[in-house]
Amino acid sequence: MTSRAKNIILAVALVGLFVLVVTLYGQDPSETPSTIENSTPEYPFTFIDDVGRKITVEEAPTRIVSLDASLTEILFHLGVGERVMGVDDRSNHPAGAGAVASVGSSVSPDLAAMGSAVPQIVLAIEEPFEPELILAHAALVVLNMGGLEDMYRSMGLVGRISGISTDADAAISSMRARQSSLARRIAGKEPVSVYVELGPESRGAGANLDFIEEVLGLAGSKMVLPGNGVAYDPERIGVIEALNPDFLLILDPSSSADQVLSRPGWDDFLAKSQSQIVGPSDIEIDTILRPGPRSLDGVERLIEYFHPKGQGLPQ
Repeated sequence: MTSRAKNIILAVALVGLFVLVVTLYGQDPSETPSTIENSTPEYPFTFIDDVGRKITVEEAPTRIVSLDASLTEILFHLGVGERVMGVDDRSNHPAGAGAVASVGSSVSPDLAAMGSAVPQIVLAIEEPFEPELILAHAALVVLNMGGLEDMYRSMGLVGRISGISTDADAAISSMRARQSSLARRIAGKEPVSVYVELGPESRGAGANLDFIEEVLGLAGSKMVLPGNGVAYDPERIGVIEALNPDFLLILDPSSSADQVLSRPGWDDFLAKSQSQIVGPSDIEIDTILRPGPRSLDGVERLIEYFHPKGQGLPQ
């Protein structure tokens, strides 16, 4: 056999091998190592959380305590709800979270209840009171949940810690695709103006005004009186009247829209205003107050009100 023939046979063989690898992996073989590593999590896993604490996870945790409702939703959304042994007193979704033992406040959790949960990992969005008492028994991971991008990043890290990076990456990709789809729905539409009324419970829960404004922006609207909490004082009816918002968004989980708007001062405003009202009976409030897997549900529902496809509001 001539040298030229041997070279041709070798080239054909190499092409065949390349085709086989691409068929098996569905991508260029140079990309396969990261895919294999992602689908088979490696431990120990070392990372730095959002308060600068260096943490090493030796193995996939089977006992987790969540000190924030957003993080609880992420854990259940990623399919590891059965590993959650304790939650804070505001974790009310999904239904399975209600069956998990409460460890009290996110800022000052019940240490006895936490001890009973025997956690390997404790997830929080802020440093709880006396964190050293938790660190003596478990790894404490503090994650920033200020907005959707923070939520995506935290979801990815929770997935990596839990040994389900592939599932977390798929969930994040799905949410990003949905976010892009919703953005196309409002493209070119004039933003509507929205006044947000927060109730005492929302304020007590530390409602994130920046996140509320982000959700409203994604829904094709702009929040009037943005900024600090003083702007949402219900006694400032005259200021609201002058702004004449297109919508009043009632984010008070403790009251109905009718109860909120029956407070002193609102009756005169409502008699003159053409503002449309969206209240607790119209939308799941937590999807707007709480960064998490359901946030885009809140965005989509608001779009249905702010930019309906047909005449009138959704039923």
